Formats: sequence, structure tokens, C-alpha cells
Amino acid sequence: MEKIHGKPIDVTKLKPQVLKDVAKKLQTVKDISRELKERYPQVHQDKCYICASAAATPFAQIHGFQYVRCNECGHLYTTVRYSTENLLEFYRDNEHYSTGTYADPSSYRYRIDNVARPKVEFLERYAPQKGKLIDAGSGIGDIPLVAKENGWDAVGVEISTHSVAFGKEKMGAPLVQDSFEHYLVSVPDESIDAISLIGFLEHTTDPLS
Repeated sequence: MEKIHGKPIDVTKLKPQVLKDVAKKLQTVKDISRELKERYPQVHQDKCYICASAAATPFAQIHGFQYVRCNECGHLYTTVRYSTENLLEFYRDNEHYSTGTYADPSSYRYRIDNVARPKVEFLERYAPQKGKLIDAGSGIGDIPLVAKENGWDAVGVEISTHSVAFGKEKMGAPLVQDSFEHYLVSVPDESIDAISLIGFLEHTTDPLS
């Protein structure tokens, strides 16, 4: 069996703003959790997203959210969530995941070279050809940017207004502002050669779909 190890990352260069004030970062996460609770109605999740079993064991409580582990498949999930529509609205408007996490001016170039580039190189080990690549939940577009430089017909699909603006204006990234599910409807299946879903599935309400 081939074993592929993770890439070496200097977290002090990747997330300097977080490390400079960890307490502030934690407070921001708490504030986001509170904002979600106050802004949107919660949906109760009474079965596993993966195997649909209702049997689960309490795992942890974080920022008021109860996490449980599925007794059948081991998947970890929260007992309440938010609707797809509400999540899309939140991610479209919120700046934290763009300017605060991925688009820090002091680190995004490091992110391109040390996070995005190794991921594209990993893809190219297995892709039969450099064709149409869709990167779902693309953030500031670092992955499609590198892929395009490498000869791919690449596009990043991102819901965040702030991330798309930053990626296009500062980096020239090939980005489309849309939800991944909606964008796919307009693209013929046979025209797609590769899709990347990095840090994406955990943000969806129907990961199997």
C-alpha cells in the first residue's frame, strides 16, 4: 500500500494573526456561534448523516453545541444544525472565513505555495489529463489559481462575497460566486475531469448527496 504523508507547514507563517492573539480567535468563534443561534432557527439532527442510524453516544459540548458519535459508523456530528439556505446566507455575508482566515495579507502567498501547490501536485499524480477542474468551496481561490498556472481549465466556486472579491482583485484567481450545488447544474458532467472538495463536506447538510 502506498502511504502519502502530509505536507510540512510552518503554522507561524500560515496563520500569524491567529497565533498573535489566540484568545481573540477563540472569542471570534464564540461570537460566530452566538450569532448563528440568534439569527437562525435550529434544525434537530436526530440521525447520522452517513449511515442514518439514530444510535449515538455523547462526545463533547463546545460553544453550546452537543457533539455525538454514531454507534454504527463512528461519524461525529452535532445534534442541532442550520438549514442549507441559512448556511449559504451566513457564509455569503460573513467576513471571518475570508479576510480573517484565508486572506491574511501576510500569509496568503505562503498558503498558495505551501498548501495549494502540494494539493494540485497530488491531483496531478492521479489525473489522466489536465482538463476541467472545479474546486468547491474555493475560499480565496488559491487551488484553482495554481491549477490554472499548471495548465488546467480551472474554476473555483465560492459562496463568500468577501473571499471572491479578495481572490479576484488581489490574486487574479479564477472564481465564480455561487453555491457548488447550483453551479453544477449549469455544467455538463462529461465536461468535468476533476473536482476537489477540500474543507467542504463538513459544511454541508447532505454530505452523501
